[in-house]
Amino acid sequence: MKNILIILFALVIVMFGLVWLINRDKAAPEVLLTIILPNQEKIEISSFPADEIQVLPIGQGKSEQVVPVSYFLKTEQKWAKLTFISRDNAQLTIDKEELDSLYLSMISNGEESYLRLIIPTDDFHQRWLKYITQIELK
Repeated sequence: MKNILIILFALVIVMFGLVWLINRDKAAPEVLLTIILPNQEKIEISSFPADEIQVLPIGQGKSEQVVPVSYFLKTEQKWAKLTFISRDNAQLTIDKEELDSLYLSMISNGEESYLRLIIPTDDFHQRWLKYITQIELK
């Protein structure tokens, strides 16, 4: 009986070791954007939706591949303002009425990728934010 328990214990250790070996190289998906709803519930987005990408002219003969911010904010909860927060804690608060003119662009330079807010209806291009990590609905 004692030998059977030792063998079972050894098999369990070997099984846990194999599971660890198989899963050690699997990294959790990186969170691209976190949306904080009014009830403090969080929605984490780990990829840019390829089927929602649009090409938006931004002036001077340039264009950007963008996704409307409204795509990420499909929620039944009531909110009036949304605050974009960058990784260096810069914030930009915008009213819900402007939601249809807000876009996020994925910028890649070398190994790093980040999100940038584009507001094409902003006449003087003074409202912008890059390195966006969160959108908070209020």
